[in-house]
Amino acid sequence: MRRLHHAQMRWLLALTLAVTFGMEARANFQVAYINASGGSVDYLSSYGITVTNLNNPTGLTLAQLAPYDAILITGNSGFTDPTTIGNVAAAFADSGKGVVLTAFATFTIGGDIMTPAYSPVSLTNTNNLLNITTLGTVLTPSSPILSGVDVSQVGAKYNVEVGLNPGATLVADWAATNVTGTRHAVAYTTLANSSVVFLNLFPSSGAVGVDSGITSSDSLLLVANALKFSAQDPSPPTEVTTPAPPSIVLALIGAAGVLTLGRYGRARALASLPRAA
Repeated sequence: MRRLHHAQMRWLLALTLAVTFGMEARANFQVAYINASGGSVDYLSSYGITVTNLNNPTGLTLAQLAPYDAILITGNSGFTDPTTIGNVAAAFADSGKGVVLTAFATFTIGGDIMTPAYSPVSLTNTNNLLNITTLGTVLTPSSPILSGVDVSQVGAKYNVEVGLNPGATLVADWAATNVTGTRHAVAYTTLANSSVVFLNLFPSSGAVGVDSGITSSDSLLLVANALKFSAQDPSPPTEVTTPAPPSIVLALIGAAGVLTLGRYGRARALASLPRAA
């Protein structure tokens, strides 16, 4: 068997890598989950998002957030250093990175991020809605935050009463029950190179209980979409698939080799034909 040309070897290597790893969605979108006392957002890994938990950080700096594309802020109890978190979050947004605020963040953090220049909403009542609700009026159905989301299946256990700040874009409201007035569900403020998104929910997921804010898969996708949107990331947070089994990889590599050798052989045969005088 004749040796393959260097270019052909490179082509085979590229094909091998593409087959082996190309079927797995990219998982290098980095998110820092800034929380006061836990709650699991591990489900984000299913959407190509890697999460690092920053539990009740004190003395937070912008340098510490440098590795991340976006931050997700919540709090089901008070932060020790709420003003620093809010100021650093605003600086993070100004640097072109994404910020997603959730329901409890409206009364557990302070600083610049909660001012109307950044936050899409202002807290008007800390009364939490403790029974499951669903989305009601959708004002911006074409928003990327709702991409692939069945809005009829979005639900959340906790939300707070907020008012929309000037310049913010309202995406959807909750179909609130047992409360007076409208409960805004999704809104965002557009900055120069990023957005600050507000999701009126507690983003933790798991068995229904104190530590679970959302259980619907469409609610999970909503959170993933919001994080990507906040950082203006164009790639959709599609669910991660598993790599191709080794047998399929080997079969495809073998087929590629046969095709390459066949092409090489035909080229040699044509080269050996007598040329016209």
